[in-house]
Amino acid sequence: MPQRRLNALIAALKNRGSSRTGKTVAPRIAIHIKLGSLADLKNPDNLTSISAHGVKLGPADTGQLICQGEIFRVIFGPDGQPLDLGRSERFFTEAMKRAIFARDRGRIVPGCTAGPEMLEYHHDTWWEHGGGTSTRNGSCLCRAHHHAIHAKLLTLVSMGGLAHIILPKHLDPPQRPRRNRIHLAA
Repeated sequence: MPQRRLNALIAALKNRGSSRTGKTVAPRIAIHIKLGSLADLKNPDNLTSISAHGVKLGPADTGQLICQGEIFRVIFGPDGQPLDLGRSERFFTEAMKRAIFARDRGRIVPGCTAGPEMLEYHHDTWWEHGGGTSTRNGSCLCRAHHHAIHAKLLTLVSMGGLAHIILPKHLDPPQRPRRNRIHLAA
């Protein structure tokens, strides 16, 4: 029964004509594809997927949905928690926040001692500038320094895949990228 419903939905999507004047809502069909299947697109017979409802799709349906659909990624950690949502989601999940905090060990602005209640998560490449929501593109900041970065009073740069802060010239004339070291002493 689920396979027949999915086939009917796919057929309805294929037959949507542009002659209709009423507004329509395009349904979303989520499919799960293993990275290994996408790695070898030269062999489309191996391209299979599973719908969000557990229906297995063959190579033809999978290929067609990839071709016609909006593609977004979700990368899962070892315990099944989402760690990278691409641009499909704006806000960091709790699992992502835990991973970012574990990596940064607290706020990254040198000398910042703000309490954990002031902690915010920042897109290193800003969401407005095309940055995705992932642990790679997130950093821990206090609320005040988060605003300072968006006001361009502080500069965030990436070095070796980690966000570093460049303080204003009057505080750091050499303009060296740095990270907070306070929490490393604990």
